[in-house]
Amino acid sequence: MRVVGGSFGNKGLAFFGKGARSLIIEANQSAKYVARDVIRVDTRTESDKKFGCVGFIVGVIILGGIGMLLAGPIGFIVAFVICVFGSYYSVDKNLVDVHMLDGSKVTVQCRSGQVTKLVNMQSSS
Repeated sequence: MRVVGGSFGNKGLAFFGKGARSLIIEANQSAKYVARDVIRVDTRTESDKKFGCVGFIVGVIILGGIGMLLAGPIGFIVAFVICVFGSYYSVDKNLVDVHMLDGSKVTVQCRSGQVTKLVNMQSSS
């Protein structure tokens, strides 16, 4: 998991120890926490909307060419508009805030399976 914020800085790694019973953080500061040290886990998903330039260009070339052959300039314009709207895509990130017993906090970006393990760490303490 990638450390993206909190008491340990905004760069580094966090991973589970044996059996997912401990959380090891290696960032600007290093620490190891067992399940009983985790007092709260907050999860959220952030979505970033982006524009795909390569897909847009390829789409305009292919769809624009087909549209031009079938309907002339109007076909090209319709294909262009379709490519503009079709080139937007979103990237979802799972972010988890883990609060420890000693007052420290770490925010990690992780996969959905890792989110489940972190939430289970809280519920097992």
